[in-house]
Amino acid sequence: MENLKHTTILIFTISSFLLSLSSVGGSKLSFSVDYIHRDSRLSPYHNSSQTHYDRVRASFNRDCFRSSLRSKDLSSEVDITSRVQPASTEYLMSISLGTPPFQTLAIVDTGSDLIWTQCSPCQNCYKQDLPLFDSNGSSTYEDLSCDAGACNRSNFVCNDRRKCSYRYLYGDGSLIGGVLATDTITFDSSSGEKVSINNMNIGCTQESRGTFGNSGSGIIGLSTGPISLITQLGDKIDNKFSYCLTPLSVIGSSSTFTFGSSTKSSGDSDGVKVPIIPSEIYYYLSLESINIGNSTVASMDNVATSGNIIIDSGTTLTYIPSSVLNVLIDNISKMVTLPTYDDPSGQFQLCYNVDGGLSSGNLNGVLPNLDLDFGNGKIVSLPPLNTFLEISESVVCFAMGSSDESGTSIIGNVAQQNFFIEYDVGNNQLSFTPMDCTDY
Repeated sequence: MENLKHTTILIFTISSFLLSLSSVGGSKLSFSVDYIHRDSRLSPYHNSSQTHYDRVRASFNRDCFRSSLRSKDLSSEVDITSRVQPASTEYLMSISLGTPPFQTLAIVDTGSDLIWTQCSPCQNCYKQDLPLFDSNGSSTYEDLSCDAGACNRSNFVCNDRRKCSYRYLYGDGSLIGGVLATDTITFDSSSGEKVSINNMNIGCTQESRGTFGNSGSGIIGLSTGPISLITQLGDKIDNKFSYCLTPLSVIGSSSTFTFGSSTKSSGDSDGVKVPIIPSEIYYYLSLESINIGNSTVASMDNVATSGNIIIDSGTTLTYIPSSVLNVLIDNISKMVTLPTYDDPSGQFQLCYNVDGGLSSGNLNGVLPNLDLDFGNGKIVSLPPLNTFLEISESVVCFAMGSSDESGTSIIGNVAQQNFFIEYDVGNNQLSFTPMDCTDY
């Protein structure tokens, strides 16, 4: 993982039937897992004393943390499905490590590739709520030697025991250090079937400090990097995964996160297919402009072949260069006649007093749709639900911020609500299909 991030989490749990990759051989694997907001009543970190809007503010602050760190930086017969439970602005994932399986929670991160958890004994580590993983208790755990291919990369060195170790030091002082290893990872699904994957590269962290929340025990990297969960599963899931995020304002709704080919794959006529620009870590896209109606309002820079914006389900807001952001805010301000609201925290630059909120849909036509233009006629239209965020019962704010500090533009999860989004990593293609995710 080149950049440590902190937001989205997913919960996988465990049930009855064990499926091992060693038993399915070369066949394809497709499974889905519970996708749960970190603040959901189903989450162990639900804080009943917080309001929905307290959680929105907290999520914004976690976005800022993620951005500051970025700048430093199974078979087709197995059709496993599960429900996604949203609450507030984030999602949690639970996985089980080792043999017998040890359940732990970790941050789901589509922008990094190291899967790591804090291990016992953990020296000078940040405090976590859940028990530490004891690698000595797993019969399938094995430290990797310095000769392992996965050790031949930056941030990995050979320690005095000839084991492959890592040490990440970030600009804000956050640090993790530990040993790279292999072990079995076990996932659960809503069907009750367990899915076990053998010999997966994981990091056993034994030193950490910095701005970590105590709810998570580590990170699950889902990026394009060489040791991410997606890359390690590879052909077994046909190099594909997908999700559909229910609106943040619809408490109690659910949807699905799927590894492998989805039965709800978008048709050619439904989905907007956008090229993924290959990179070592991120899922880069090339966004040409952001439009209002038939007018090009704000052009993005540096499209070319390198991509200029990443898509990240773990970040709440969308971040774009301030030059683009200011033009959008200026144009929206001229079009909208709602009374404005000055955010006392200064977190949001454009807010309006409203009645009824976003969930009622009464702002369609009052607030403008924004179109993401990826060129060649590939346009993803975002209604107000995807561009404004409720911060109180009567206030909505523009859900975009400046990427100038981090240098990385991001399409966050507010913009992704009610879209079925498929990542075809093998063919470098991503698709957006409008969908009521509460029905998925």
